[in-house]
Amino acid sequence: MSEFNATIGKKYKLIEVKEKEPFSANKFFDGLFGLFSGVGWGRDLSGMFNIRKLIIYALIIVSIFGYGWYQGKINQPLKIDIGDYQSAQIKLHNGYVLFIEKDGTATIRDEKGNIIKQLKNKDLDALKDKLKPYGFELSPIAIGGVSGGIDGDISGEMGIGLRWFRAWKINIESFLTNKAIYPLGLSYSLTGMGLDNTSVGIGVGTSYEKFLEDKRIIAYFSIKF
Repeated sequence: MSEFNATIGKKYKLIEVKEKEPFSANKFFDGLFGLFSGVGWGRDLSGMFNIRKLIIYALIIVSIFGYGWYQGKINQPLKIDIGDYQSAQIKLHNGYVLFIEKDGTATIRDEKGNIIKQLKNKDLDALKDKLKPYGFELSPIAIGGVSGGIDGDISGEMGIGLRWFRAWKINIESFLTNKAIYPLGLSYSLTGMGLDNTSVGIGVGTSYEKFLEDKRIIAYFSIKF
């Protein structure tokens, strides 16, 4: 330690302490109401309209207008061109009817002719699925029927399940009942008989009590929700 109270070999960093500028009411009101200050306008405009901010503004505006255009397009009435002064009716697999008007607009109607829905452009993909005679679906069903096991046991059963594939009027389903599990059921839709969403079928499975030992066959009705 030297006589000047300094330590040899150690480095010290000098920090410049800036004095805080005191609040000035005059500067505040000059900036707030300086409408005729060319310097102020130039400073503000240069801060707002540099190239990076202009790109961000443009992207935001384009996104807003693009979203509005897209929503307007998909919500327009769907039009199907089948020829001048022509109309058509196409029966859908759920018992409803696709009715194409003479002007090309399309509606979904029930069997009594009541309009269920006016189709829009956004409904096109769903309409394609309905018009296909086959395809995968996940529709809940309720079932009830009579089953028999390999030991001669016969009993009534009720349960719920899923319809997961259809081909014309044939449905493939899986379901659980109060007595057994049926991974495979094959049913036939009764739509043409006026029983919409109702099918009759046969399923194979096994009971819970003797799993994989008590093989069962069930004759059942199913109703799609």
